[in-house]
Amino acid sequence: MKGRRHSEETRKKIGAASLGRKPSEATLAKLRDRKHSEATLAKMRGVKLSESTLAKLRGRLVSEETRAKLSAALKGRKLSEETRAKMSAVAKGRKLSEAALAKLRGRKHSEETLAKLRGKKHSEETRAKMSATRLGKTHSEATRAKMSAAAKGKVGTRVIVTNVKTGVVLEYVSLITVMNTLGYSRDTIKRRIESGKLLGDTYILSLKDKT
Repeated sequence: MKGRRHSEETRKKIGAASLGRKPSEATLAKLRDRKHSEATLAKMRGVKLSESTLAKLRGRLVSEETRAKLSAALKGRKLSEETRAKMSAVAKGRKLSEAALAKLRGRKHSEETLAKLRGKKHSEETRAKMSATRLGKTHSEATRAKMSAAAKGKVGTRVIVTNVKTGVVLEYVSLITVMNTLGYSRDTIKRRIESGKLLGDTYILSLKDKT
């Protein structure tokens, strides 16, 4: 049986017969607990897809229904530390092609996605982790020069931050100071200043009038 390939007609029949079929709980349990041997894993890692197969996968469109099912299945799922470490190791050193970079640069988020990103709030734990990863980080001379050039003309942009819960009003000497103190990005802070909406359900931001 090894090496045997089904004809297109046979494969279509097998596919049609499998449609709508749902495995039993016992079968699903077996599949979850199934472990491949090292030899099988090595074969799977070494598998190379043909150009025609890759082309089909690249051009494949997933229906909205399928996307919703995939999203529901992944919700609440947490990766183990071991899995995260493996994913991190695989991603390190990976370089995107020029075509992939061009797609990312030209990508535009939908209004729905942008609304979700604007309303996203990091937990205290996440903010602490983000802060810890930045500690001790040093920028190159080229990066520092770019940051300095971007900051020119913005010195003296004083920001008034009002805590609506406590009534405390503080004045900050720059947007960067507000960013570092409150832990929000420059774009988020600028949007809250322009819109007058609450930042984190706690702060109202405004620019100090220049006199």
